[in-house]
Parts: sequence; structure tokens; C-alpha cells
Amino acid sequence: MPLGPFNLILYPFIAGRTGMDLGLSAAQWTELGAILKKLHAIELSPELQTMVQRESFERPYWVDEIQRLQARVDAGQAEQDFERDLISFWRERNEQMNQLMARTLALGRMLHEDPRPFVLCHSDIHTANVIVDPNGALHIVDWDQPIQAPKERDLMFFGANLGSLTGSDDDARHFYEGYGATEVDHVAFAYYRYAWVMQDWVAFGAEVLLHEGLGEITRHSSLRQFKQMFDAGDVVEVAYRSDAVFSA
Repeated sequence: MPLGPFNLILYPFIAGRTGMDLGLSAAQWTELGAILKKLHAIELSPELQTMVQRESFERPYWVDEIQRLQARVDAGQAEQDFERDLISFWRERNEQMNQLMARTLALGRMLHEDPRPFVLCHSDIHTANVIVDPNGALHIVDWDQPIQAPKERDLMFFGANLGSLTGSDDDARHFYEGYGATEVDHVAFAYYRYAWVMQDWVAFGAEVLLHEGLGEITRHSSLRQFKQMFDAGDVVEVAYRSDAVFSA
């Protein structure tokens, strides 16, 4: 429902806990896979196709945001300890971060020049957005950014023998039992895992360096999460692993 310059979405209240907090059983992982397969099989009407965002790969929003953050880092503008901490961390990894961005953009150009089939994607289908009610039923929430994109936009959360962003490799195996046999496009898979790094990079970096109205607890938390991206087994390593399979 339009509300000034915004759109208002009203959801029913669902009593339950997130799959991330509660954990999903093998059967629930399989059910989640089946749910996502049904979503990807939906054929949008011509009218809805004009309303739902369509992936372009040309110039993602995060390019300009990263440049803003880079300018702040280069200028060394910092008043708080956590700002200085992030600037120091960023500078130490500046070459690696530039390479990450360049590789993401290169993969995006491949997908732009050689388009893959598009399906309707949720775009943020990790287990924090899966509510498990008291009867064990699954409810998918956070539908504010559906997108028409290659199926890997959603599948990148689930391993396909490439490491998982949500759950374990065994969980991913159960997920694909429900989703069904599918050929994963490794270019798209690697792109979206790199793009997830870019998205988190912008979100956490901006909260530390640009959003001065946020409380210190939030900004300290964002600093911790920014650094955590580069930890062993976290999103940067998972992106590299996916890319290594494509490049092999």
C-alpha cells in the first residue's frame, strides 16, 4: 500500500522462532527446498514483470557506496576509536578489497553479456527469514525486495558442495532433496557470493563511518561484523571457494 514515498506491507503476526535461532530439522530443510522451488516456478504476469525489479548486473548500487567509503578511508576522517579501527583495518586490506570488487564486477559483466534464465527470487532467503511456528510449519518473511534474477540469487545461500552461507553442508544436501536436481551456474553462483560480500561491506562500513546518528553499540557491532567477513570460513572465504570451482 503506498504511503507517501514509501510502500507499506502488512504481514500477519506469526508466533514462532527463526530457523537461525531454533535450527531446522532435516525434514524442514527439505521442505524449505520445496518451497523455494515452487517460488522459482512462478510465472509472473506481464503487469507484475514490470513491477518486480529485474537484475541488470551493469552497475550495482554498492559501487558508488564503496567509493564513498573509500574516500572517507583515504581522508582518514575519524573522531571515534571504532572509526579509526575500521579505517586501519580497511587500509591493511585495501589491495584485497579492491581485488574483491574487481572480481565481482568482472563476473557481473559476464552475466550481463551472456544472460541466464530469470526466475522470481526472494533475494534474502537465509534462515533468519524463516519462521518456525509451534507446529513446526515454515513461514518465509522479509518479502520487501523480490527480484527477477538467475535462480542462483537464492541458491547461493545453500551449499551445492560449495560451502553454505546458512546451515551446514548436510543441511544443504537436505535442502536440495526438496528443491530437486538442478544444474548450478557457477558464474552466477560465484557472482552472487561475491556480491553478498559487497552488500555487507557497504552496510557495515556505512554504519561505522557514515551513519553518525547510530548509537555506539550498533556501530561497534558493525565494526565487529565487518572484520568478521574476512575470518576463516566466513563470507569472503566462501566466495573465494565458489570462484575457485568456476575457475578450475
